[in-house]
Amino acid sequence: FSVPCSAILSSYLLGERLNLLGKLGCLLSLVGSTVMVIHAPEDEEVTTLEEMTSKLKEPGFLAYAAILLALCFLLIFYLAPRYGQSNILIYLAICSVIGAFSVSSVKGLGIAIKGFFAGQPVLQNPLTWILVITLVASITTQINYLNKALDIFNT
Repeated sequence: FSVPCSAILSSYLLGERLNLLGKLGCLLSLVGSTVMVIHAPEDEEVTTLEEMTSKLKEPGFLAYAAILLALCFLLIFYLAPRYGQSNILIYLAICSVIGAFSVSSVKGLGIAIKGFFAGQPVLQNPLTWILVITLVASITTQINYLNKALDIFNT
């Protein structure tokens, strides 16, 4: 939702021209998000940090995270310096791939905040601090590469 909002607001507030491809991109973002939400499978409810820790230690998630990390490093250190000035998809791919870490971190921190208000000792749990560090690092990286994309390319 943030991509179409940013494109539309920059069109009105910054005077940037939103061409046909930009409008089509906004429409596809909204339609794609809607289709994903409608057809998403039911999540298994995770309510404590201990459950979250066990989910994060599963081989499937570890393989997924390793592949995402390898892809991030490939995009950041190999493709971005070579093709980033001419292809906006490199920067958008970096933001999207790192967004997976942001989503997992926010989910875990939401559980930690609920536990904190329920009187659980979440501040002593190392996972809480790992999630905070992961969230700060992923959001900082996303903002950095999104700003690079906006510096080079128009909306």
